Amino acid sequence: MMLIDTQMPIMNGSETVHWFRNNYPATLLIGLCTAGKPNDLTLMLEAGCCGCLNKDESPSLFMKGINEVRTNHYIKDHGDDYANLMILKNFHVPDFTHEDYSLMQDICSNKTNNELASSLCISTPCLERKITLLYIKCDVKNRAGLILKAKQEGWVI
Repeated sequence: MMLIDTQMPIMNGSETVHWFRNNYPATLLIGLCTAGKPNDLTLMLEAGCCGCLNKDESPSLFMKGINEVRTNHYIKDHGDDYANLMILKNFHVPDFTHEDYSLMQDICSNKTNNELASSLCISTPCLERKITLLYIKCDVKNRAGLILKAKQEGWVI
């Protein structure tokens, strides 16, 4: 497991995460972000981090996130602390990829995570990371929130 800051002198955090994904794919990577830079969070998760921690958060909440990754290999939503831990606030206009739109469409068609993972030929934990990234981009906390917001905003048909 490695903690990787978004801002480093030689290689930025997302470049470092890409390098680790290519050279040491089994390493669990956790991004360290600040609440004032929500785009850093998105870049770190897209690069392959299993979660991102707010470096300005309390030590106990910070350790909760590290233990979550150690146990589950990603950070799960456990309620109110999650918003602070993952820096979900202050997102404005999401920058969706084609894959994001496709996944949103599949989620809105009421497929289960197992069905989605199987159809995408990826593991369930990998799918859950992708869905978590969508939650973050959409500023929602759960699947129902994602479906409602995606339909309200016209992101899905």
